[in-house]
Amino acid sequence: MREVCMDEWYLTCYAFDINKNLKERELFGRKIQFQSPQLKYRTKLLDWLKSVAERLTLSNVTVHLGIFLIDKFMDNHNIVINRLASVALVCLLIAAKFEELDSRIPKLTDLPALVGYEMSLAEFVQLEIFVLNSFNWRISWPTPAHFAEFYSLCAVNAGDRDYNCTPHHHLSDLITSSLRDFLDVTLSDVTLLEYRSSEVAAACLLAARVEHGLRPLWPEMLETITGYTILQLQPVFNVIIETNLCEEQNLLFLQSADISHGRKRKFDETHESGYESSSPECSKHKAKLLKEL
Repeated sequence: MREVCMDEWYLTCYAFDINKNLKERELFGRKIQFQSPQLKYRTKLLDWLKSVAERLTLSNVTVHLGIFLIDKFMDNHNIVINRLASVALVCLLIAAKFEELDSRIPKLTDLPALVGYEMSLAEFVQLEIFVLNSFNWRISWPTPAHFAEFYSLCAVNAGDRDYNCTPHHHLSDLITSSLRDFLDVTLSDVTLLEYRSSEVAAACLLAARVEHGLRPLWPEMLETITGYTILQLQPVFNVIIETNLCEEQNLLFLQSADISHGRKRKFDETHESGYESSSPECSKHKAKLLKEL
């Protein structure tokens, strides 16, 4: 997926106001029952959709919104199995139109070749309108990826240290990469939809800091920016790290974090490129954010 564009909302002087607005909007319309008869195909569908997004160089926020849209649409419709891919692709296209620059929005003419069967442009347009009408044209649901972009600006701060005393610019890259990995994990765990998107994003950042042994673990600055204390994040943090670790690894992970826990959880240790928050533009904007705190 592509790198972050420097014109994004979290790099503007309105970042705090927009974050506040996103937190207000995340309270409505996110509930999904996961009652679709095609739910058993969800994992393969998500993997395919992510590979398509990679091919089209779409952003992480587009992927998260697109997957949320397909989950919500499937929840209320019985989709013919051989049309699942086209519906998912339309949801991704709608998300791209909402999130991407015009130059990065996939061309409608390129879509039929991606689904593996014949489908006319007119059919794609009709399907897109049908999906939009089912949402009443309201698709601006904040996802964890939206909040993670904002939080990633302060993923590493002055005074943060890891076990190896890694230089801050490199440590920032490591943390944002892990943040991206944890966000990817959340797409597969439907139980995380029970939590607020901002809460999931903050817990992903906490998990990334734990993974790399940062101290202090959750400084006051991150409490202020995210609005969550480490104790408030503990339940969703536990859910996130459960996804991929065995019980023994999970226990060691939690012990390294020095976090009390009621349930044992696990996580996946992969490292892909994430948000480039260590760039000069981000560093400059981060300094402005700190002055406002």
